[in-house]
Amino acid sequence: MLKPFIVSALLLVTIGTANAVEITNENTKTKPFIIKIESSITGAEAKEKVNPITTALASWYGMEACADIDNCHTTDGSRFDKNSFSSACSYNFSLGTNFRIHYQGKTIQVVCNDRGAFEKYGRTFDLSRGAFEKLAPTGSGVIKVRWEVI
Repeated sequence: MLKPFIVSALLLVTIGTANAVEITNENTKTKPFIIKIESSITGAEAKEKVNPITTALASWYGMEACADIDNCHTTDGSRFDKNSFSSACSYNFSLGTNFRIHYQGKTIQVVCNDRGAFEKYGRTFDLSRGAFEKLAPTGSGVIKVRWEVI
């Protein structure tokens, strides 16, 4: 049988994250105790935890990245448009992921439709030229942005 002080320790561990704790055990000789914890996070807190704002480095690219300007496509197969609100993204994100990017009080929304060999330089996003220009002059090169998945 599980001793009372161990159960107390389990309850102490969960006290900050739960509003209901249920401990059951049908047979102490063959089955472990099952602890059911119900979260006390509100809807607003849950959204904040699921959708955090994070910082990353972002650069830009335009038609000069295309070997054949007349037939330039992104990784997802769409035709590259330097003025679109799109981005080559880290491999940590699926193609089609939408992001909200913040920089110095300006915010844009972009979709990940391409990949790039820029992670080795510590960058997460290569924004299309049009998207980058809404945030900063292209002469800025690389900027530190705040981002969130939407």
